[in-house]
Amino acid sequence: MRIGIIGYGNLGRGVECAIRQNPDMELVAVFTRRAPESVSILTEGALVCSVDEVEQWKDKIDVMILCGGSATDLPVQTPKFAEMFNVVDSFDTHARIPEHFENVDSAAKKSGHVGIISVGWDPGMFSLNRMYANAILPEGKDYTFWGKGVSQGHSDAIRRVAKTLNEGTGTEGGYTVPADIVTKIQELRESKFSLEELVTVESVSTMSGERTYKTRKQKKGFTKVGEKSAISATEGPAFSRIKYAIDKYAGYLPITNELLEDSDENLVNTVLAWLADESRVTRNNLILAAIKTKEAKAIDAGIKGIKSVLNKELGQAFKPTSVVVTNDDGLDYLDQLEDKNGRPLLNPDPTNSANIQLRAGATVVPIKVIPNDDMATTESKVPFLIGDFKEGIVLFDRKKVNIMTSNTAVVGSGEDEINAFEDDCTIFRGIEREDVKVRDVKAFVNAYILVEEHA
Repeated sequence: MRIGIIGYGNLGRGVECAIRQNPDMELVAVFTRRAPESVSILTEGALVCSVDEVEQWKDKIDVMILCGGSATDLPVQTPKFAEMFNVVDSFDTHARIPEHFENVDSAAKKSGHVGIISVGWDPGMFSLNRMYANAILPEGKDYTFWGKGVSQGHSDAIRRVAKTLNEGTGTEGGYTVPADIVTKIQELRESKFSLEELVTVESVSTMSGERTYKTRKQKKGFTKVGEKSAISATEGPAFSRIKYAIDKYAGYLPITNELLEDSDENLVNTVLAWLADESRVTRNNLILAAIKTKEAKAIDAGIKGIKSVLNKELGQAFKPTSVVVTNDDGLDYLDQLEDKNGRPLLNPDPTNSANIQLRAGATVVPIKVIPNDDMATTESKVPFLIGDFKEGIVLFDRKKVNIMTSNTAVVGSGEDEINAFEDDCTIFRGIEREDVKVRDVKAFVNAYILVEEHA
């Protein structure tokens, strides 16, 4: 790669030293405003030329690195030279980064070149170092020599962008959330109980497709074979093919600009907590919808109904790995059940006090509770979803989370309308993609108990 340098101060000399350490790069020329004969460089064979001669090198240099000052040099030089070369600069006037970006972007697009701006320590490596440090020490604190807050320039630039990255749109700007942030969202999502932890989760990379799964079924054993008789084929495992089609789910969160001006840490934590909680509820709703495709059935009140489902309908194929999922009303209902000696049937799991289980004789089954808001009691029917949901349900997760921001958008209508510009706020829109399908309908029962029966 043929490299040119414009400006040979401390930064220019540093860039030259870096080029000398990379065998796939060749310094072709250094351009200076000083008399070329007065400038001595380290690289043999490279020329020192007047900056006025730059245009003559259009076809002789692949990348031009601009090493001028941010105050007056780069705002003029970078757009100018982006019309002639692929360019890199170290512009670091934070408040003017959005303006500088627009100018360089416009010039580069006109000529079909690439412009990379604000490469250096801050903006640049400083932010990367902070990201790496926070990945290792997520509870750490960020400090700067100028006081509270970090990377103000990056934050300002991000808040000014009002485009989103959509698949298939190529150059239409925006933000796909990095993998480490997606991991953080997942951790926050899992900090509250989610039905996702009970089902099979498959990561997919396409918007549609199909997967093959082995299903559980009653085995028939080997067939009796006489001496010298042919051995007949035995029945092999059963498989099912499940097609998926990824859908997009989105929501928005208005945040006051006062909060945005507070600290990056508060902003990030607020947005991540929102994304995680909305994602959890979305996935709960999708999983519940899949379960409820199986017709709901009433079961006997008390422990007997649950026992019958486990013993008869699920049997030994699914009972050992089954759980009971209910809501707040169901928890209250189970919490009042007692054996004939007045001992509660609902007890903490002795191996993990954070979990609860229903114990009645030979029946021991974990209990999972989700809020009434996520799974409501209707017409006195308290929901009791029972089964092995890892066998029964599969969530196809296309792990792409997108965020769009806008300080001018208008969302909602009527009394719920939010005008970001008039209300002095910024609206964040989150998008994620998934699909949920029934894998084995025999692995679970969509049941309910009429509370009047117990009364």
